[in-house]
Amino acid sequence: MKRKPNILDWIGKYIPGYVGYANRETRRQCDKVLRDHIARQLANCESTLQERISALIKVHDLQAAQDLEICRKRINTLSSKIKYAPYGESAFFSENQIKDDELDQLHECDKQILASVEDNMPRLPEMSTSDIQAFIATVLQCLDKRNQLLQEHK
Repeated sequence: MKRKPNILDWIGKYIPGYVGYANRETRRQCDKVLRDHIARQLANCESTLQERISALIKVHDLQAAQDLEICRKRINTLSSKIKYAPYGESAFFSENQIKDDELDQLHECDKQILASVEDNMPRLPEMSTSDIQAFIATVLQCLDKRNQLLQEHK
């Protein structure tokens, strides 16, 4: 996602290190867009589970509905954690600048999360509760790895 250059970018060409900083900022914005997409996909997963819960309630299978409701809530929480996850910003003059390879690692974690969500979405209507919980655990593990990377480089 390329942004339009502004007057600060033009001036920034003459400040050592500014161009790299601006490129990193653009990459952070792309990362944010990707995480928003993942959050929307998880919202779709949540809707699918809500439909399953409604169907289970109609046939009076309340225990299965309750188990799926727990999964639905966990997916909702997961979606929020991904949407509002820190994205590796650092001030221009900060001593602890996040480097390009570190941003690549963050982006790789986000791509793993997206792959897991996209792999499991079509199967969600038929997945067992334990499979859904395993899927959630996998995504949480990737998210924890991502957040740990950020903590190491701040």
